[in-house]
Amino acid sequence: MSKLIVTGGAGFIGSHLADKLIALGNDVVIIDNLLLGKKEFINPGAKFIKVDIRDYKKMAKPFEGVEAVFHLAADPRLQVSIEDPLSTHETNVTGTLNVLAAV
Repeated sequence: MSKLIVTGGAGFIGSHLADKLIALGNDVVIIDNLLLGKKEFINPGAKFIKVDIRDYKKMAKPFEGVEAVFHLAADPRLQVSIEDPLSTHETNVTGTLNVLAAV
């Protein structure tokens, strides 16, 4: 059994990936801020941590001892990226950099 993280694991794709990883016998940690994801999508067999990937200090600790990370957390909303490009950049770029640094 491997310890795995799925960022964005409360989203449509992330939740299905987490379901499959759990079905294969893995220990799955889901990291999601629930901005776009839904709590009801979270597999009860996963450990859920509600945290924003933009907050490195709060999101980095669960990465200790993890064998693999599936990074699916993002803000894909086009209209938001036009109206508030800095927020979208912080989530998609700084958030990804935080995940990479945590790994």
